[in-house]
Amino acid sequence: MVDIFTPRRSATSPVVSVATEPQVAPSLRILVVCTANISRSPLAAVILERRLTDGRFPARVTSAGTRSTHLAVDPLSVVAAEDLGLTVSDHRPRKLTEEILNDEGADLIVPMAREHLREIVLVDRQAWSRTFTLKELVRLAEQRSTPATDVRSWLAGLSAQRKPHDLLGDDDADDIADTFGTSLLVHRRTAAEIVELADRFCETLRRNVPQG
Repeated sequence: MVDIFTPRRSATSPVVSVATEPQVAPSLRILVVCTANISRSPLAAVILERRLTDGRFPARVTSAGTRSTHLAVDPLSVVAAEDLGLTVSDHRPRKLTEEILNDEGADLIVPMAREHLREIVLVDRQAWSRTFTLKELVRLAEQRSTPATDVRSWLAGLSAQRKPHDLLGDDDADDIADTFGTSLLVHRRTAAEIVELADRFCETLRRNVPQG
């Protein structure tokens, strides 16, 4: 019986090997959250995405707020981002939803303060294990980090020993202060603080997880 689905090749025809496409690591989906999504979170999102991507950890970092607002992105945050060669001028503020949490925050959710973390958990209790304030994330990464095969497993290891009651109340050790209504100097200082935290996070990540 002749197999009509297999191309015939003569004895003299060379065997051509087909090169395998290189495997591209899937992008991490990270969501940054603040109150109105007009100042801290859009700025932190573009900084984190740039630092992670430059560190060969592909990431799609977006942002949302726990409150609805009619305001546009803070113009001083636009300037602070431009100082870093980044842009948030096209950002449109939006309110956090369960759908956004589970889609855009599928791998990691980074609230700017403990108050946002608590509100995130009220929206979806299952989000707790992958939700860290940026300062908490860096602290745990530097203190508890152990090597892992991939970023998701590494983050799960950081979360394993946490307890929700440890994050009750506000604390400067975990909160990045709200910049809305402050000066350009404050915005620039906050941007510098976020850059430092993002760099520390990426450095610890690089030491413990194979790069993409």
